[in-house]
Amino acid sequence: MKKVFLILGNDLILIEEKIKEKSQSYKIYSFKENKKREENKNLEILNSLLQELNYRLFTSKEDIVLKNLNYLTPQEKEKLIYLLKINKQINFFLIFNDEKIFEEFKILLRKEKIDFEDLNLNFKWQFQFKKIIEEELKKLKIKLPPEVINFLLDNYKNDFSLFFQDLKKIKYYQLEGEISLEEFKNLLQSTTNEFQIQESFLSLNFPVFLKRFKKYIYSLQTEGYEKKKEKVESLIYNLLFGALLKIYFLKQNNQKFKIEGNPYYLQKLKEYSQKLDFKTIKFLIKVLALTDKKIKKFYLQPKDIPEEIVFNFYFHQKFD
Repeated sequence: MKKVFLILGNDLILIEEKIKEKSQSYKIYSFKENKKREENKNLEILNSLLQELNYRLFTSKEDIVLKNLNYLTPQEKEKLIYLLKINKQINFFLIFNDEKIFEEFKILLRKEKIDFEDLNLNFKWQFQFKKIIEEELKKLKIKLPPEVINFLLDNYKNDFSLFFQDLKKIKYYQLEGEISLEEFKNLLQSTTNEFQIQESFLSLNFPVFLKRFKKYIYSLQTEGYEKKKEKVESLIYNLLFGALLKIYFLKQNNQKFKIEGNPYYLQKLKEYSQKLDFKTIKFLIKVLALTDKKIKKFYLQPKDIPEEIVFNFYFHQKFD
């Protein structure tokens, strides 16, 4: 029996994982805001789906995922409800990020006596995330002691994107019985923070830098584009470029410039000032400046910035 699934949530990775649990193949449709040029777009999608249902053209048996239902007009909602009511061939997944509209559709489906399953993935409490962790590990037949579960809770802090990214690696390990916390830490990558990225950059360990920076950007997947861009650029300007300037002045031992900051952090920068010569510091600043030039001209997406920095380092190193 084919069903309708109502899913509420903002974490795209978690939503995708839940859809994959129910469907082997699916196609995604996104409704548009009713602007003049998009005025009939939503009706076109619904009419197309209705036509395919009526004429049994779903030969591939792909399930349907519908997003942005908040853009539907009352007339379009009515047509969608009718479509769900007559469907007997495929599963429908309705994705919501607004709880009010999520609840509204539950009422509409109950009224029309349409069978559905609802899933709220907007977790407000840590025990809910703990339940997800336990369920996923159970699927992989991995038994973990309580201290390891607590480590996961603390490490990912409700970041489902990173959790599922790391979890997939466990599938390639044949683990039996309980494993220790240290073994599990080695198996999984801990969340990368900004200072780990800075450390690998200033250590000129670019393979690790690339890996850490990309993972950091991946952790921002649920953020909007502008917010993600802002965080990535802030990391470059404040933690990379800013650190290089401080290291440069520390190396000069220039008393005209008072360098403020956490004493431990400044001590770390002093250590780097002893390891990096002036030529390398200037070259690293040049590498970031070349990357920044492309960022400001909108040539780079946030996800491409780590590779651009590494490319500039190795490419221009030949000519310096």
